[in-house]
Amino acid sequence: MQFSPDLRDRAADGTITVSYRLWSRPKVKVGGVYRSGSVAIVVDDLELLPFSTVSDDDLARTGEPDLETLRRRAAHAGPIDDDTLVYRVQFHVVGPSDTSGDTRPTVLLPRGPARHPVADRQVVVAAPADSTCRPLSLSSAPPGEGGELVHGAQPVVRGPSATARTRRR
Repeated sequence: MQFSPDLRDRAADGTITVSYRLWSRPKVKVGGVYRSGSVAIVVDDLELLPFSTVSDDDLARTGEPDLETLRRRAAHAGPIDDDTLVYRVQFHVVGPSDTSGDTRPTVLLPRGPARHPVADRQVVVAAPADSTCRPLSLSSAPPGEGGELVHGAQPVVRGPSATARTRRR
């Protein structure tokens, strides 16, 4: 997710935790990890609701001084009235993101020895901005153990279709 230059530092330090977006369709997924400038963020909640439902608490979480400023900032894709549906995105910062301009994915790797079935574990790939992210299954640590961010890791996905392609070559 991208933020205006004057909001980037506050989004990166965790001061801003809610954003309202005028999208024709969702551009993020709950649980998705996305690069945002110098940090990686995780989307905690995504709701489609009328602009008139923005609460004072949410307004403070957006970093905007008043409702009209929020309306103007979110209206880059079209006018926003009180009944206009907007996406409310709640998120939190999970760590630094590589800012070198490298477009390789950042992979959240669970820690611990590989001792569980493939279907029990997931790795979250944070792709470059404006990309969709998907969890990848692999064998990893037991539930509840932490992970680490590895920039530039190249996940390998194996399955029936990959095996079939390999045999034909």
